[in-house]
Amino acid sequence: CMNEEFPNAVQYGYINLNVSNNPVMVTRAGEPSWQFSATKNSESYSGFVSGLNKVPAGTYIITAKSHSSIDVANTVNTYGEPYFEGESAETEISAGESQSVEINCGTAKNSKLTLVNNLNNSVFTNVKLNATSHDRNLSLSSENSSAFYSIGTTVAYNINYTYNGEDEKTINNDGENYTINISTAATDYQIKLTSTDNGNIHVSVTYNGEFDTIESED
Repeated sequence: CMNEEFPNAVQYGYINLNVSNNPVMVTRAGEPSWQFSATKNSESYSGFVSGLNKVPAGTYIITAKSHSSIDVANTVNTYGEPYFEGESAETEISAGESQSVEINCGTAKNSKLTLVNNLNNSVFTNVKLNATSHDRNLSLSSENSSAFYSIGTTVAYNINYTYNGEDEKTINNDGENYTINISTAATDYQIKLTSTDNGNIHVSVTYNGEFDTIESED
């Protein structure tokens, strides 16, 4: 009786999952630890992509992600990382067999805001971009120059710096923070700082090859 075949026993197959992406945004992190979920009807099976992934036989939609959610990607290690996600077509996983599945997650689904400090660091010191969105407050500097955000996020910012060791100064919009709308995925919104001959700071924003002058500090 130990060798009896039970007609209702669950039969398993294997997903051999290969995930790729377009690393359009350079980040401190290396290759993502890809996560997957395989869904059929109301059933879902998930885990990390590693070799053969065992699931009950059936027809699945398979999703791959670089993080559990875009919110997690934006805030991991405080400043965030790119978020990638992709989905397969319906895929039949047969009992006792391995099915290769390719998922190309394309470009990142979030974007980043970067401080580009081109100032003379012998006279301009303690340069920081203070970025605020909802309850998230970050300070971008030469140590951590970029932060990641979801599309549709409005970031308010100002810039602090010290010139020739004098008191700290702030660049803003007549006492109010500047704002920038993160509206396009996989885009590096760069806030660039350059100085003029008389020691003033010029602030500009570039993205997607466009150049838009925001402010010249007198």
